[in-house]
Amino acid sequence: TATFTSNDTPTLTTTVISGPVCENEDFTIQASGGTSQSVFDWYENPTGGQSIHTGSTLTRSSSYANSNNGTVTYYVEATLENAMGCTFPIGRTAVDATILPPVTQAPTVNVASTCGSNSVTLTASGIANATYRWYNASGVFQTSTNPYTLTVPNGTTDFTVSAVVDGCEGPLQTVSVTV
Repeated sequence: TATFTSNDTPTLTTTVISGPVCENEDFTIQASGGTSQSVFDWYENPTGGQSIHTGSTLTRSSSYANSNNGTVTYYVEATLENAMGCTFPIGRTAVDATILPPVTQAPTVNVASTCGSNSVTLTASGIANATYRWYNASGVFQTSTNPYTLTVPNGTTDFTVSAVVDGCEGPLQTVSVTV
């Protein structure tokens, strides 16, 4: 009499590699388990439909509008192989990625100047839970300090500011300062 042991059944593991992500950023989800001969097929639906990708990782661009309150779900179906070469089909498993809501509004800006000097204070506001990023006229980041006090040359100088909520940056607001 012969006894055969097939080793353990491999386990499917799923991971969201990048996330949560902002609107229009790529996110990557990964499946693993078994040996390098294991096969992973990705789907957009829990049943039926055609595979949208074969491989251990799936990368997609995010869209908050196409999510379910910030959650997008993909499904991985696997055939895992153990060290003995035995295969084990694993039914579709849901993998959720989180997409943060976009910042759609530009901040409002108040400009205060000190009479008789070139010192100005720029104050951004209007976006709940935001930090603000200030840029010079060339688009180079200057500071996240708000209010932003600085000395400007005589004439007109442009600055832009954006609101950042949960790491997601919104549209820019331009302000011209004339001294």
